[in-house]
Amino acid sequence: MLPLFFTRWLGFLQREENLSPQTRFHSLMFLLIAAILWPLVVPISYLELLERQEQLQNF
Repeated sequence: MLPLFFTRWLGFLQREENLSPQTRFHSLMFLLIAAILWPLVVPISYLELLERQEQLQNF
């Protein structure tokens, strides 16, 4: 999923002509940070989902 997300948004960023250099840089940095944190966020989200499902079953 990550490669698809990264390449799709990088393509959007490269095709956009109305971005200032500063905005383009910030967008690229955000994309890189999201790609780096993705492997951490997905398991944490899954654990929270499992915890929530367990709470609903005990209710």
